[in-house]
Amino acid sequence: MKKLILSALVLGFSALGVQAQIAASTTLLGGNAGYSSQTQKSEFANSPSSDPDNKYQQYELAPTFGYFIADNLAVGVSFGLAGTQQKQKNYNGNFSYTNETKMRYLSVGPLLRYYKFVGEKAAFYGQLGAGYINNYSVQKSSTNYAGDNIARSQGYYSQLLPGFVFFPTDKFGLELTMRGFSYNHLEQKLDDKSDDKYVNNGLDFGFGLRDLRLGAFFYLGR
Repeated sequence: MKKLILSALVLGFSALGVQAQIAASTTLLGGNAGYSSQTQKSEFANSPSSDPDNKYQQYELAPTFGYFIADNLAVGVSFGLAGTQQKQKNYNGNFSYTNETKMRYLSVGPLLRYYKFVGEKAAFYGQLGAGYINNYSVQKSSTNYAGDNIARSQGYYSQLLPGFVFFPTDKFGLELTMRGFSYNHLEQKLDDKSDDKYVNNGLDFGFGLRDLRLGAFFYLGR
């Protein structure tokens, strides 16, 4: 009986020790995408027109390309494109007016990613990245006769992201990525031909359930 239990324990630990790997020369291709939309309806009893609607839209697209230079170690490039659009109609008792804000975020930079397998079908990974950021925003109002309020900012970022990947097949992985830790440096200048400049240094981190992102990747040549 003791020999049987010992044999079972040995087999169990051996099974845990079976770990897959991603060989060098494998190509990584994938990313994540998202979209959300929200509409809020307000009722103004004395409004001369139809009831105003407040609309909010958000989108995100983040493709990634990588190449494994060693087993479980990849270098690559990540791109990020995100934007928001908010449109708000208001009524002040005499007339109605509309405020609209659009924002666009663009980023690109190199990355380094390392995988640590915990079996044949699953692995944790850490991703280190840095790169360039370019942001653009415009504010419009139906009561602003002077024109749109436009602002541009650019700078750099650095980030450390933890993640988990599950492999239904050897060549395809589903990922959960945390927002992780990031640092941004941005310089903003208003489009009014002035020399005024605003510098923003931001530190951000998130490791909760609300900070999870789902992505899908192909591992070509694995």
